[in-house]
Amino acid sequence: MPSLLPGLEYDIFISYRHNDNLDGWVTDFVQNLEKELRSTLKDTVTIYFDRNPHDGLLETHSVDKTLEGKLKCLIFLPIISQTYCDTKSFAWQHEFVSFNKLAKEDQFGRYIKLSNGNVASRILPIKIHDLDVEDKSLLESEMGGVLRAIEFIYKEAGVNRPLKATDDRSLNQNKIDYRNQVNKVANAIKEMISAVKNPTQTTPSRTGNRQPVTGNDQNPSRKKAFIVSLVVLFIAVIGYFFYQQRTTTLDKSIAVLSFADMSPNHDQEYFGDGIAEEIINVLAQSGDIKVIARSSSFQFKGKNEDLRTIGKMLDVATILEGSVRKSDNLIRVTAQLIRTEDGAHLWSKTFDRKPADIFSIQDEIATAISAALKATLSPNGTSDKKEIWNEEARKLYQTGRFYFERSSKGDNLRARDFFKQSLDKDSAHATVWAYYAATYSSDGVSLEGFNRKALQIDSLNSDALVSETIFNIRFRFDHQSAKKLIDKAYRLYPKDARVLRNACHTYNAFGLPDQAMVFGKMAITVDPLQAWAYYLLADAYYLRHQYDSSKMIVRKLQAVSPNQVGVQTLFIFNYLMLKQYDSVLFVTDQLPVDSKAFYGSIVSAINGDRKTSDEKIEVFKRTATDYAINYSLALIYCCRKEYDLAVDYLEKSYAAREKDLSSYIKVEPLLDPLRNHPRFIAIIKKFDL
Repeated sequence: MPSLLPGLEYDIFISYRHNDNLDGWVTDFVQNLEKELRSTLKDTVTIYFDRNPHDGLLETHSVDKTLEGKLKCLIFLPIISQTYCDTKSFAWQHEFVSFNKLAKEDQFGRYIKLSNGNVASRILPIKIHDLDVEDKSLLESEMGGVLRAIEFIYKEAGVNRPLKATDDRSLNQNKIDYRNQVNKVANAIKEMISAVKNPTQTTPSRTGNRQPVTGNDQNPSRKKAFIVSLVVLFIAVIGYFFYQQRTTTLDKSIAVLSFADMSPNHDQEYFGDGIAEEIINVLAQSGDIKVIARSSSFQFKGKNEDLRTIGKMLDVATILEGSVRKSDNLIRVTAQLIRTEDGAHLWSKTFDRKPADIFSIQDEIATAISAALKATLSPNGTSDKKEIWNEEARKLYQTGRFYFERSSKGDNLRARDFFKQSLDKDSAHATVWAYYAATYSSDGVSLEGFNRKALQIDSLNSDALVSETIFNIRFRFDHQSAKKLIDKAYRLYPKDARVLRNACHTYNAFGLPDQAMVFGKMAITVDPLQAWAYYLLADAYYLRHQYDSSKMIVRKLQAVSPNQVGVQTLFIFNYLMLKQYDSVLFVTDQLPVDSKAFYGSIVSAINGDRKTSDEKIEVFKRTATDYAINYSLALIYCCRKEYDLAVDYLEKSYAAREKDLSSYIKVEPLLDPLRNHPRFIAIIKKFDL
């Protein structure tokens, strides 16, 4: 059946990746859309949908000659998923990009003017997953504007999947209903088809008619000027309206920079950090505002970076910067909210207060910002729980946080020392106990009492919950409790970067890398310059057997933190699984003797050189200082296909409570040959996974 419009093959073209229809989601959507269109439009609409996987539209670069004709359609519906934005795929290159080019050149153009005066794109995206930042950027670059899609996404904690007709709307964080979304698609299609079939009629020309000529008509130049003025005014009003619409959306994202110390003695740096951190915490409680985490926004501390550059790096539309100045018994706090697009000042104020009134300043600033961004500030966001700090203890804590966020081995030790000094001065703060415990946990040392102390002080403290989560995985091997804790932390603090990072780690350890990816991507969104978020996300892709994607994330990690611990390890494990053994040896050449021997033994074993592998195992045993030696030997012997010996070492690793065993045993790809081994299964059961 031909299209409703002359010159077109179809009215609608459905584009998708075949992997997104393995469970029939796309097929069901098309069938439901067809039914909805029959009850929405009087005419029958033709849809091209590739129902046959062998119809020439596979993931290949061999273009079906009939496709160009099929792309001659009015409306293009791409099913935007986590895999759609792949420049190497057929759907992207020969459907999405090709239609975009054709639409610019055909008789209709890329955009259609609707009967209500609005303009609609002929590309109508159907979004079934939250997207990676790079995928969203690729889409918007190709489309030449902001991505506006009709969403079919089901969201729960750790869940990012297509919405189904059977899903309970009340359980979905997005609160959308499948049938209603299908109806929105049908109505959007109806609007575009109606606009093209019945274009708005312009006012007929008076040339040659018999109507009497008015006085205005006798002065053509004045009439022309009047019309031009009306057109300019109309464009200005419409432009201002769309600008307001755009800024209302974009402006609900903010980075709070560390407040500069302007005190005569320059001894209030910790105070500037503290007030900025508290404002971040308050704003993060709002469901409306995207707030960049401290570890990313504080990286510009002491740097004279252009605010527009910072805005692009952090992907925010506004920045709050300020200063603190202490003189005698008064503190002056100055704050200003700036739009990154053009440097315009949206709000500014100066506060003169006594130190005891610091919480009221933080709340007042946060409330003013939420008003400026037209956002709703949660009642739970204000600082109603006012901690009383020893000033010296707060200074030591903030200094410790500075080193803790830098993540290197030496910085971790420095942070630990400052946290200890802070607790010696004032031991009443859960956050300090939690971070103090975290510095030991990072080194593989169990200090259970520190976590308990933090939770005793504040059982809802996000840092205390995270610290206890880490302890349960690494030292207790209690994944069930860890998952309950991190899920609780996520419900309480859904935009806390540290909560999101450790949710990623917990779900990886639990053997659920798909859900871990969701948390990892969310962590990067609110903390784009924090290295560990990329590390954990790369881990999730590796555990999901998506090794090329994992390598891509590792490269981003390198860009964010070139000296980050573990970068080489992530590269090596991906190279191993991709059988790129020359790359493994090239990277390991830069590592210490024990690491070089470990990876060298694996490569030698895989290549059939058992003698060299034996020699390198002995070197590894003599030189290894890592606290997961048994787990490492298990990986080596598994690669050597000595499976009983590999399980022997896994049992030793379990007895020694080596942290790597707990974090990776469920889904480590190198251990895949052991999945059906009875003793390996028995070890897995001990973890209650």
